[in-house]
Amino acid sequence: MGECPYCPLESMRTRGLHPPLGCGGSALPRNEGEQHEPQDLWNQGPAGQASHGPGCAAATLTTPATAAATPHLDLETITLADHTVDPEVVHLLPEGLVRQHMAIPVCIDNGELVVAIEGSADLALLDQIELVTGYRVHPVQVPQREIRRAIERFFTMDRSVAEGLGDVDLGEGGGRSGGIISLNERLGSRHDAPAVRLVDSILRGAARRGASDIHIEPLVAELLVRYRTDGVLHDVMHIPSNLQEEVISRLKLISGLDITEHRMPQDGRISVRMEAAEFDLRVSTVLVATGEKVAIRLLNKSSGALGLGQLGMTPAQHELFTKLIARPYGMIILAGPTGSGKTTTLYAALQEVDRHRLNVTTIEDPVEYATARVNQIQVNAAIGLTFASALRTVLRQDPDIIMVGEIRDTETARLATQAAMTGHLVFSTLHANDASSVMNRLKDMDVPPFLIASMLAAAISQRLVRKVCPDCAEPCTPPARLVHGTPLESLSTMHGRGCDLCLNTGYRGRMGVYEILPVTTAVREAFLQGASGATLWGLAREAGMISMRDAAVEAVTQGLTTVEEVRRILPAEELEA
Repeated sequence: MGECPYCPLESMRTRGLHPPLGCGGSALPRNEGEQHEPQDLWNQGPAGQASHGPGCAAATLTTPATAAATPHLDLETITLADHTVDPEVVHLLPEGLVRQHMAIPVCIDNGELVVAIEGSADLALLDQIELVTGYRVHPVQVPQREIRRAIERFFTMDRSVAEGLGDVDLGEGGGRSGGIISLNERLGSRHDAPAVRLVDSILRGAARRGASDIHIEPLVAELLVRYRTDGVLHDVMHIPSNLQEEVISRLKLISGLDITEHRMPQDGRISVRMEAAEFDLRVSTVLVATGEKVAIRLLNKSSGALGLGQLGMTPAQHELFTKLIARPYGMIILAGPTGSGKTTTLYAALQEVDRHRLNVTTIEDPVEYATARVNQIQVNAAIGLTFASALRTVLRQDPDIIMVGEIRDTETARLATQAAMTGHLVFSTLHANDASSVMNRLKDMDVPPFLIASMLAAAISQRLVRKVCPDCAEPCTPPARLVHGTPLESLSTMHGRGCDLCLNTGYRGRMGVYEILPVTTAVREAFLQGASGATLWGLAREAGMISMRDAAVEAVTQGLTTVEEVRRILPAEELEA
């Protein structure tokens, strides 16, 4: 009786191992570099048997039961982050086999199929993969969380792509800018055009993951979809290039853009009801070398504003901020880059003021959270309603507290400062690197220094860091290269090992890291004498200000975030100072 070259015992000999004592089988080696034809493992015989070859009476598919009795092989360990996973190679194995055995193809190297496997190699499983793919397998060991992440990337979202394949015609209908479209009914319909279903799947997937942005980027051979979740971009979908025009046209149509214009950038908006919530989407298109790119900002209007206690301030900062927003007049300005949570902090402040006794008005672009007993004004430059013009009108409405979404120009800066001088409490944001730069930034915008010094109560800078997932948090020792020479060097820290709830990233949600610089008498006098931002910062530190570095170190100490996140938001020289 001939021996099957694909059985585990023969596979051990081929890989230079010896079968256990008492096992039969031929000692004939497999020819080096042999590549056999793929076989259909789903056409099995009784009891899960597969016809491996003539004379093979005990060859069966690998199951959890049989795998326990199968010899294993120790492997080298790699991380998928250091290797490029080939999307075409991934799909050499069916999804069911990948999920069952947590084994995913990575690439083809020197004619061998590199397969990422959790734990040690099950020789029967390797032979099974060789049967399916027709390639000789080179297994490598990869942590389970990385394999799960790869499966999520290459298989889960592919189901949505599959719905959009085939003959594509742009569906009729769609919304107009400003209208509310409900995706809940449409997503279940098989009568919609494939491009319509695909766009709906992209939007709904972003809502489910809590993404803040969607990036749809044309590559040479495909359309890449990425979600920004907790401030970090993740690849989630690869769409065939033949669908690119239909997908972009669909997005333009529902957001009120001109679908015939491809060269000029366009901006639009749409309100969408999905996943039991209402979202405001801001759509931006621009032509890049490989086609039109679309960026979509998602704002969940049903989520509501956070309270002060949920922002991430230290207890001392929380107490100071509460006193600042209780002032009868003056300016409080938040500084930081786009997407650092400044508006969220301002809304949290509005939750704390007495809206029953005070007239509170906001000027925003856009209005992010509907807030009871607050008069919210949406800026509309198309009709001449800018921050400056709206602020002039608001000052005639007998306000007590005014929130200006952003100080963008000299006129708005001067009006906001004058409003504070005339007995109003003004909250606003400004693009500046840190709190100590705010006063000089306003000076650069031609606001008189004496007005800045007398009216600015505090400047606050903030950044966002990802929080450790509470469901998979565990103690860890951070790499020495990340903590050497810093206050983090001797700390006991936490990290997330990765779980289904955090999509195996180890992080879930974000928190703010703050630096609150109150304008004391010393700071005011130094500013009027032309002091630099560094000098103002030093004076504030002498008065007891908690720096952003101190606040970040405390967050790490409490296990709320990681060393890597702190490194991401703080310059090395600032952390090591």
